[in-house]
Amino acid sequence: MSGALVTVCLGGPVADWQRSLEESMAPFKMYGPMVDVDFARYSRWDRWWVDGSAGSERGFAILAGHESDERLVRCPDRATWSATGPNGRCDGGPFELIDLEFDRRRALADAEPIWAGWARVSAEHPPGVTMEDLYREHAPSGVSYPQALQMFRRQPLIAAWERRGVWTYPWDLGDPIANLGSSREEFMTRVRNAAGMTDMFLTRDGRWLDASDTGGQTPVGRVAYYEYVSSYMDALSAHDFVVRVKIHY
Repeated sequence: MSGALVTVCLGGPVADWQRSLEESMAPFKMYGPMVDVDFARYSRWDRWWVDGSAGSERGFAILAGHESDERLVRCPDRATWSATGPNGRCDGGPFELIDLEFDRRRALADAEPIWAGWARVSAEHPPGVTMEDLYREHAPSGVSYPQALQMFRRQPLIAAWERRGVWTYPWDLGDPIANLGSSREEFMTRVRNAAGMTDMFLTRDGRWLDASDTGGQTPVGRVAYYEYVSSYMDALSAHDFVVRVKIHY
Protein backbone atom coordinates (compact mmCIF):
# COMPACT_ATOMS: atom_id res chain seq x y z
CA MET A 1 0.00 0.00 0.00
CA SER A 2 1.08 3.56 -0.56
CA GLY A 3 0.08 7.17 -0.16
CA ALA A 4 -0.10 10.39 -2.15
CA LEU A 5 -1.04 14.03 -1.87
CA VAL A 6 -4.12 15.29 -3.67
CA THR A 7 -5.17 18.86 -4.36
CA VAL A 8 -8.96 18.99 -4.10
CA CYS A 9 -10.90 21.88 -5.64
CA LEU A 10 -14.39 22.67 -4.33
CA GLY A 11 -16.74 24.98 -6.20
CA GLY A 12 -17.46 28.04 -4.12
CA PRO A 13 -18.67 29.75 -2.18
CA VAL A 14 -18.40 26.88 0.32
CA ALA A 15 -20.50 27.07 3.48
CA ASP A 16 -19.22 23.82 5.04
CA TRP A 17 -15.89 22.82 3.51
CA GLN A 18 -15.58 19.58 5.49
CA ARG A 19 -18.92 18.31 4.21
CA SER A 20 -18.15 19.43 0.67
CA LEU A 21 -14.77 17.72 0.82
CA GLU A 22 -16.29 14.46 2.05
CA GLU A 23 -18.86 14.54 -0.75
CA SER A 24 -16.17 15.19 -3.37
CA MET A 25 -13.93 12.37 -2.12
CA ALA A 26 -16.70 9.80 -1.58
CA PRO A 27 -17.04 8.50 -5.18
CA PHE A 28 -13.38 7.48 -5.22
CA LYS A 29 -13.43 5.08 -2.28
CA MET A 30 -11.82 1.75 -3.09
CA TYR A 31 -14.46 -0.97 -3.38
CA GLY A 32 -17.19 1.64 -3.09
CA PRO A 33 -20.34 1.65 -5.25
CA MET A 34 -18.76 3.66 -8.08
CA VAL A 35 -16.04 1.05 -8.57
CA ASP A 36 -18.55 -1.15 -10.37
CA VAL A 37 -19.07 1.67 -12.86
CA ASP A 38 -15.37 2.21 -13.66
CA PHE A 39 -12.79 0.55 -11.41
CA ALA A 40 -9.73 2.32 -12.85
CA ARG A 41 -11.39 5.72 -12.57
CA TYR A 42 -12.93 5.49 -9.11
CA SER A 43 -10.78 3.12 -7.02
CA ARG A 44 -8.42 5.70 -5.51
CA TRP A 45 -8.30 5.51 -1.70
CA ASP A 46 -9.14 3.35 1.28
CA ARG A 47 -8.74 6.23 3.74
CA TRP A 48 -7.88 9.91 3.57
CA TRP A 49 -7.30 12.92 5.79
CA VAL A 50 -6.49 16.59 5.44
CA ASP A 51 -2.74 16.52 5.09
CA GLY A 52 -1.80 18.35 8.27
CA SER A 53 1.23 19.95 6.62
CA ALA A 54 0.31 23.58 7.20
CA GLY A 55 3.76 24.24 8.62
CA SER A 56 5.64 22.41 5.87
CA GLU A 57 6.40 23.03 2.22
CA ARG A 58 3.55 20.74 1.20
CA GLY A 59 0.94 23.23 2.36
CA PHE A 60 -0.38 26.17 0.35
CA ALA A 61 1.35 29.53 0.63
CA ILE A 62 -0.98 32.12 2.18
CA LEU A 63 -1.44 35.50 0.56
CA ALA A 64 0.54 37.99 2.63
CA GLY A 65 -1.58 39.82 5.19
CA HIS A 66 -4.17 37.05 5.50
CA GLU A 67 -2.26 34.62 7.73
CA SER A 68 -4.82 34.89 10.56
CA ASP A 69 -7.96 34.58 8.44
CA GLU A 70 -10.23 32.09 10.20
CA ARG A 71 -11.40 30.64 6.88
CA LEU A 72 -8.01 29.03 6.37
CA VAL A 73 -7.72 25.30 6.99
CA ARG A 74 -4.97 24.17 9.35
CA CYS A 75 -4.97 20.59 10.52
CA PRO A 76 -1.91 19.87 12.69
CA ASP A 77 -2.81 16.20 12.98
CA ARG A 78 -5.37 13.75 11.67
CA ALA A 79 -7.76 14.26 14.57
CA THR A 80 -7.79 17.98 15.32
CA TRP A 81 -9.19 20.81 13.21
CA SER A 82 -7.50 24.09 14.05
CA ALA A 83 -7.48 27.67 12.88
CA THR A 84 -4.47 28.59 14.98
CA GLY A 85 -1.77 30.72 13.48
CA PRO A 86 -0.47 32.79 12.04
CA ASN A 87 2.08 31.13 9.82
CA GLY A 88 2.85 31.35 6.15
CA ARG A 89 1.25 28.12 4.96
CA CYS A 90 -2.04 26.29 5.31
CA ASP A 91 -3.81 23.09 4.32
CA GLY A 92 -6.46 24.93 2.35
CA GLY A 93 -8.97 27.73 2.22
CA PRO A 94 -10.81 30.05 -0.15
CA PHE A 95 -8.72 30.55 -3.25
CA GLU A 96 -8.59 34.30 -2.70
CA LEU A 97 -6.33 33.61 0.31
CA ILE A 98 -3.88 31.34 -1.55
CA ASP A 99 -0.68 32.71 -3.09
CA LEU A 100 0.33 30.43 -5.99
CA GLU A 101 2.95 32.88 -7.18
CA PHE A 102 5.00 32.55 -3.98
CA ASP A 103 5.96 28.92 -4.74
CA ARG A 104 6.37 29.72 -8.43
CA ARG A 105 8.84 32.54 -7.78
CA ARG A 106 10.90 30.36 -5.47
CA ALA A 107 10.89 27.40 -7.87
CA LEU A 108 12.06 29.59 -10.74
CA ALA A 109 14.89 30.98 -8.62
CA ASP A 110 15.94 27.46 -7.59
CA ALA A 111 15.85 26.30 -11.20
CA GLU A 112 18.20 28.98 -12.53
CA PRO A 113 21.45 27.25 -11.43
CA ILE A 114 20.11 23.91 -12.72
CA TRP A 115 19.59 25.39 -16.17
CA ALA A 116 22.96 27.17 -16.09
CA GLY A 117 24.70 23.92 -15.10
CA TRP A 118 23.02 21.97 -17.88
CA ALA A 119 23.89 24.62 -20.46
CA ARG A 120 27.54 24.46 -19.36
CA VAL A 121 27.78 20.65 -19.38
CA SER A 122 25.92 20.23 -22.67
CA ALA A 123 28.22 22.75 -24.36
CA GLU A 124 31.25 20.64 -23.36
CA HIS A 125 29.98 17.28 -24.64
CA PRO A 126 28.42 15.86 -27.81
CA PRO A 127 24.62 15.65 -27.87
CA GLY A 128 23.06 12.54 -26.38
CA VAL A 129 19.94 10.48 -27.00
CA THR A 130 16.90 10.56 -24.72
CA MET A 131 16.13 7.48 -22.68
CA GLU A 132 12.85 6.98 -24.51
CA ASP A 133 14.48 7.12 -27.95
CA LEU A 134 17.36 4.88 -26.91
CA TYR A 135 15.05 2.21 -25.50
CA ARG A 136 12.79 2.37 -28.55
CA GLU A 137 15.80 1.85 -30.80
CA HIS A 138 17.27 -1.14 -28.94
CA ALA A 139 14.22 -2.92 -27.51
CA PRO A 140 13.51 -4.84 -30.74
CA SER A 141 16.93 -6.49 -30.43
CA GLY A 142 16.12 -7.77 -26.94
CA VAL A 143 17.63 -4.99 -24.82
CA SER A 144 15.74 -4.69 -21.54
CA TYR A 145 14.80 -1.37 -19.94
CA PRO A 146 17.47 -1.71 -17.18
CA GLN A 147 20.07 -2.45 -19.85
CA ALA A 148 18.95 0.53 -21.89
CA LEU A 149 19.16 2.68 -18.76
CA GLN A 150 22.80 1.67 -18.30
CA MET A 151 23.47 2.55 -21.94
CA PHE A 152 21.77 5.88 -21.40
CA ARG A 153 23.87 6.69 -18.34
CA ARG A 154 27.13 5.79 -20.13
CA GLN A 155 26.64 8.57 -22.67
CA PRO A 156 29.37 11.19 -22.08
CA LEU A 157 26.81 13.97 -21.64
CA ILE A 158 24.79 12.06 -19.03
CA ALA A 159 27.88 10.73 -17.25
CA ALA A 160 29.22 14.27 -16.92
CA TRP A 161 25.86 15.54 -15.66
CA GLU A 162 25.64 12.83 -13.01
CA ARG A 163 29.23 13.42 -11.88
CA ARG A 164 28.17 16.85 -10.69
CA GLY A 165 26.60 15.12 -7.71
CA VAL A 166 23.70 17.57 -7.62
CA TRP A 167 20.18 16.36 -6.89
CA THR A 168 18.28 17.65 -9.89
CA TYR A 169 14.93 15.85 -9.68
CA PRO A 170 12.25 17.01 -10.43
CA TRP A 171 13.94 19.49 -12.73
CA ASP A 172 15.26 16.86 -15.13
CA LEU A 173 12.73 14.08 -14.34
CA GLY A 174 15.55 11.55 -14.61
CA ASP A 175 16.31 12.44 -18.24
CA PRO A 176 17.98 15.83 -18.66
CA ILE A 177 18.22 15.45 -22.43
CA ALA A 178 14.44 15.17 -22.70
CA ASN A 179 13.54 17.62 -19.95
CA LEU A 180 16.36 20.16 -19.93
CA GLY A 181 17.34 19.92 -23.57
CA SER A 182 14.83 22.51 -24.73
CA SER A 183 15.05 26.27 -24.63
CA ARG A 184 15.42 28.07 -21.33
CA GLU A 185 11.95 29.56 -21.80
CA GLU A 186 10.34 26.12 -22.22
CA PHE A 187 12.21 24.74 -19.23
CA MET A 188 11.21 27.64 -16.98
CA THR A 189 7.59 27.33 -18.11
CA ARG A 190 7.59 23.68 -17.03
CA VAL A 191 9.17 24.60 -13.70
CA ARG A 192 6.54 27.26 -13.09
CA ASN A 193 3.69 24.91 -13.97
CA ALA A 194 4.89 22.21 -11.56
CA ALA A 195 5.62 24.57 -8.65
CA GLY A 196 3.41 23.87 -5.65
CA MET A 197 1.36 21.26 -7.49
CA THR A 198 0.62 17.70 -6.41
CA ASP A 199 0.72 14.58 -8.57
CA MET A 200 -3.00 13.99 -8.03
CA PHE A 201 -5.74 16.55 -8.51
CA LEU A 202 -9.53 16.54 -8.07
CA THR A 203 -11.43 19.14 -10.07
CA ARG A 204 -14.60 20.96 -9.04
CA ASP A 205 -16.64 18.80 -11.41
CA GLY A 206 -15.32 15.52 -10.00
CA ARG A 207 -12.50 14.55 -12.37
CA TRP A 208 -9.61 12.79 -10.67
CA LEU A 209 -6.37 13.58 -12.51
CA ASP A 210 -3.11 11.72 -11.94
CA ALA A 211 0.31 12.68 -13.28
CA SER A 212 1.19 9.00 -13.71
CA ASP A 213 -1.91 8.12 -15.76
CA THR A 214 -1.46 7.57 -19.46
CA GLY A 215 -4.86 8.62 -20.69
CA GLY A 216 -8.52 8.80 -19.81
CA GLN A 217 -9.37 12.01 -17.97
CA THR A 218 -5.73 13.00 -17.46
CA PRO A 219 -3.54 14.85 -19.99
CA VAL A 220 -0.93 12.35 -21.17
CA GLY A 221 2.53 12.87 -19.68
CA ARG A 222 3.73 14.77 -16.62
CA VAL A 223 4.53 17.94 -18.56
CA ALA A 224 1.01 18.10 -19.99
CA TYR A 225 -0.48 17.24 -16.60
CA TYR A 226 1.29 20.08 -14.80
CA GLU A 227 0.46 22.51 -17.57
CA TYR A 228 -3.21 21.61 -17.24
CA VAL A 229 -3.53 21.70 -13.44
CA SER A 230 -1.52 24.92 -13.20
CA SER A 231 -3.83 26.61 -15.71
CA TYR A 232 -6.85 25.13 -13.92
CA MET A 233 -5.73 26.63 -10.61
CA ASP A 234 -5.13 30.01 -12.23
CA ALA A 235 -8.72 30.00 -13.49
CA LEU A 236 -10.33 29.32 -10.10
CA SER A 237 -12.61 32.03 -8.76
CA ALA A 238 -11.88 33.89 -5.53
CA HIS A 239 -14.62 31.96 -3.72
CA ASP A 240 -13.64 28.49 -4.87
CA PHE A 241 -12.06 26.40 -2.11
CA VAL A 242 -8.91 24.27 -2.24
CA VAL A 243 -7.75 21.63 0.23
CA ARG A 244 -4.66 19.45 0.33
CA VAL A 245 -5.52 15.86 1.20
CA LYS A 246 -3.38 12.80 1.92
CA ILE A 247 -4.73 9.48 0.66
CA HIS A 248 -3.78 5.92 1.47
CA TYR A 249 -4.36 3.24 -1.15
